[in-house]
Amino acid sequence: MEFDNTICMLVIYGDGNKTTFVWELFNKFQHQFEAASFLDKVSEKSRSADGLENLQNILLYEMGVHKKSKLGSTLKGYSYIKQTICNKRILLVLDDVDSTEQFDSLAGGGDWFCPGSRIVITTRDDNFLNNQVLHGFKIKKYCINEGEFEGMEGAKSKIKVLLP
Repeated sequence: MEFDNTICMLVIYGDGNKTTFVWELFNKFQHQFEAASFLDKVSEKSRSADGLENLQNILLYEMGVHKKSKLGSTLKGYSYIKQTICNKRILLVLDDVDSTEQFDSLAGGGDWFCPGSRIVITTRDDNFLNNQVLHGFKIKKYCINEGEFEGMEGAKSKIKVLLP
């Protein structure tokens, strides 16, 4: 979570319990950002007719934009989120993402975020975002399986070591 002028994306994948781990990270670091949002069960919640639009509304509300009315479409939400958060150093967690449509609707691209922002994505798919070009993001990928945290370099450590 060290701050510099990069926008960093952390992708955590695997079958292990990622939500609890990421929630602990979120709670530990959210106070260091101008705004923060933790959207859990993104894949499940986005399956309903207005699911992605509802998630966009929640994200905007948690980022300090108190807009309670419907956005009207995910495309409008896409534009509104980009306009609203591009000047804030934020922490955004998208838990259990399983499609690029979900990612694009909630995190767009590097031009959405102010330098120093951190985006954390959890997914079950170890290939998620592998073939996507994301301009403006510095991406790091890690795996969590059966209580172990493994970086792309192959080093393993117990999750509890990383938490206070």
